Order: sequence, then structure tokens, then C-alpha cells
Amino acid sequence: MSSHVSFEADEHTLLEDLAFQPHKADPAALQETYFVFPIRFLMNGVNLFTTKDGSTLQLPLIGFSSALRRGVQQLANSDTCSVYLAGGGQFLLSRRGDDAIAGFCSISGVRSSDAYDQVAAASRQFSEDVSMFLQQECPELARIEAWPFWFSEI
Repeated sequence: MSSHVSFEADEHTLLEDLAFQPHKADPAALQETYFVFPIRFLMNGVNLFTTKDGSTLQLPLIGFSSALRRGVQQLANSDTCSVYLAGGGQFLLSRRGDDAIAGFCSISGVRSSDAYDQVAAASRQFSEDVSMFLQQECPELARIEAWPFWFSEI
């Protein structure tokens, strides 16, 4: 079993976002409306974020990565968690026994499962990848007050 979360940066969108000086934006807007890219969430080889028309969900990197990391951490002490997806959906995660997690994306209708440690590792790696990418593209972002909340374990 294996899980992996990744994004594909769109150069045009990135340049537009950078032109608006995101480090000066309101943190709530930055979290939900900047750096919106296609995100793939593979859980046991199944892309949970492939829509019915075959496209990949586009989600805000900061908002999704931080919510996913917190949601997976929550599963250490809870049976379920729900991660809000920009666009009106939810990504539901639930424990299956001691070491498995089931995932379901309400937008795509796709579900799969994998070992908890695989999903936890994938969410941590994704958060790290997002943090590194954003710091490379706009180093000033790491100095805003909300940064530790979004990327506190990196």
C-alpha cells in the first residue's frame, strides 16, 4: 500500500498570484484563494481527486495542505475527520481498525484506503513540499504571522 499527495504548479496562475504580492494579503484570503493548483491524492494507487469528467481537483495549496495535516493528526485520537475542500466538497477520512484509514472525496465520489502511517507520511511530505515551493517562489511568505500555523511541524 502507498499514499502520495502532490500538486502541479501552473506557471500562469503562479505569476498572477505573485503579481498581487501574496505576502501582503490577508492570511484568510491567502489560505483560500492563492496558489490554486491541481492536486492529486493517491491512496493505495487510487487518485481520490479525479473528477467524473477526468480532470483533477484544483485546490488552494496552503488551505488544503494545512487542513489535511491537522485532519490526519486528529485521526490519532479520533475515528473520523472532515477536510473542507474549496469548491464546496469534503474529504472524509476515517479509521479502519488500528492501522488503516479510508478516504472519500465528496466531489469526485472516489474512495480508497491505506495504512495510517502511509497517509500520515504522505500528508507530512505534501505539507513540506508546499512549504518549500512557496518559500522558493515568495520567501516573504515564511515571515507572515500565519505561517507557523500552516506549517508548524516543518
